[in-house]
Amino acid sequence: MPGTYLVALVDTTGTGVASDGTSVKLFNEPYFSISGNVIQTHTMDDGIKGKEAFVTIVPMTIKGQRKGSIVLYAGLDSVERDLPTKEYGGHPSYAIISSDGTIVSASGSDSYFTNGDNFLANLSASNMSELTMSQVEVRVTRMTPMVFSAVKGDENKTISVAPIGIGEWQLVCIMNQSYVSTEIKSEMDNPRNLLISLTVTLGAFVVLLLTLSLTTKIKSKEESKELADKADTDLLTEVNNKIATERKIQEYMDENPDSQCLMFMFDIDNFKKINDTMGHAFGDEVLSTLGHQLRNEFRVSDIIGRLGGDEFVLFLKNIKSDEQLERESIRITNFFHQFKAGSYVQYSATASIGAAIFPGDAGNFHDLYNCADKALYEAKRRGKNQLVFYSKELADVESIRVTDDIDSNEKK
Repeated sequence: MPGTYLVALVDTTGTGVASDGTSVKLFNEPYFSISGNVIQTHTMDDGIKGKEAFVTIVPMTIKGQRKGSIVLYAGLDSVERDLPTKEYGGHPSYAIISSDGTIVSASGSDSYFTNGDNFLANLSASNMSELTMSQVEVRVTRMTPMVFSAVKGDENKTISVAPIGIGEWQLVCIMNQSYVSTEIKSEMDNPRNLLISLTVTLGAFVVLLLTLSLTTKIKSKEESKELADKADTDLLTEVNNKIATERKIQEYMDENPDSQCLMFMFDIDNFKKINDTMGHAFGDEVLSTLGHQLRNEFRVSDIIGRLGGDEFVLFLKNIKSDEQLERESIRITNFFHQFKAGSYVQYSATASIGAAIFPGDAGNFHDLYNCADKALYEAKRRGKNQLVFYSKELADVESIRVTDDIDSNEKK
């Protein structure tokens, strides 16, 4: 990492040694984290040299197990050396901001727009052209590049904002409007010079990107995704675990509030008897086979999860019609009519299934789960091995559980 003045190697408690030979303890530093992802942040005090720094924390794993972190510290001066501070008519202003407008660091010439704590707050008190304040706020939040003009007092500036490719940081470049207007007039008369100037400007941004980027970025992203997938997966069935199932379904509901979806909740009939008579190893094989066949039967985009024991959830996205609802109901019913498990003994396991519809029955995961749960217990009350849709007329779920003593014992 160019410009790095210090590197520390620490364990998961933040204790370790720096490249200058000193011992370090980072566990009390606000920027220190043992997240599985690469972290890039800024601090006014690195906790070692007492310097303002850009900090990059890279997770260190051995055979897939987290052992510690490599922490790299780059000084602000290393970034400023690569900024074209004498270009663009002389003495432009620069700032690195986050997606909420917070000014992480500022350099170059003094400017009203880069003073204080928040770039967006400064803009709100100025007069702008080309873009409205709300448009600027949206583009900063979404990290969309933009160029516009702003006037405050005796400052008449052209401002460009663009993401630098690391986290939510964005580079702000502020130039005198008079310089920009002169350059536009001059360069419009000579397209070749315009192309050269644009290439030089792009090169300046590339230099900054190379200064702040790590060569391990792509590999770290792949490792982080692999770790995240493992954390979301139930080891026995290889479907989503309980936490991941709830999170993914709720995220889809939040992002698609008008999309009709279908939730099936089911568990294996008499599963306790399977464990008692054929052994827990065979019971695990039934669950593992069920997870495998469910993944093969339904779409990759659908969410399949194991909530615990023999209880599963299947969330089918974007159901467009009542006819499709009926088809999917027949499909899950036929799936269990044909389901068999066991390498040596082919065991036909049936299931009781409860169904609920989003957003018709409920508008969030918790309430939809309760609706499907009531329908599931109604299916058990009616004799198991069948599917029941939730309706307002269903008896209260607690009374069902009291009358269904056998199933309550099985759940335990």
